[in-house]
Amino acid sequence: MLGIALGVALCELVIWQYELRSGIELVRNVDRMTWLMMGLDTPASQPGWYNGYVGVYFDLYLTPQEQKAQVYADLARRIPELLADPAGTAAFMRDKYLSQWLEPTYSTMIYGERCFWSGHFNGLAVLFYRDSAINRAVNAYMDVFQQAMYVLACIGLLCALRRRGDAAAVVLPVTLIGGVLFHQLFEAKSQYIFPYAMYMMPLAAQGLCVIEQGIRCILKRAVRRT
Repeated sequence: MLGIALGVALCELVIWQYELRSGIELVRNVDRMTWLMMGLDTPASQPGWYNGYVGVYFDLYLTPQEQKAQVYADLARRIPELLADPAGTAAFMRDKYLSQWLEPTYSTMIYGERCFWSGHFNGLAVLFYRDSAINRAVNAYMDVFQQAMYVLACIGLLCALRRRGDAAAVVLPVTLIGGVLFHQLFEAKSQYIFPYAMYMMPLAAQGLCVIEQGIRCILKRAVRRT
């Protein structure tokens, strides 16, 4: 509860200090439901990723009431489409999940490839971000690292959930589960998964310790038998 309160208060504090310094009242962002609509909308690239839907509202200068009316009308159109095609909706949600959580570079390569490079090291940037042996090697390495982190974090997660009477042990697992559910509904991007990867590190470290302890027990038993 304290974390939620601090998250909301600090966000408002950032807005307030900009207003205080500029003397201008900042207009709040588009309505939250626009991000939900975009997360469920027809994809431009990957399912649920940014497709320009929200950007339109920055240019229309609609009142909050007009904006909500348009968004709810679009939701009223889109939700029946999803319900009418369960198989298509399941594939949409599956691809949305996998495109976020199994992209090992967290959009680093995606956005780097779209940039224009100049300067002394622009040739190295081309080799790094464009399709090349270096690019494929980096992607392969990061993919192995990500998969190992997921496996170890799952082991650490199971250990954390087995504890009784220790609420602090489930803070990270609950945060991760909440992140999965949130990005399944709202806008999806693999770059948004990077903070959750940081949350997985302590769980992965715990999973690594569990494996280490298991190997030690096996080795001790083997020594005793000999």
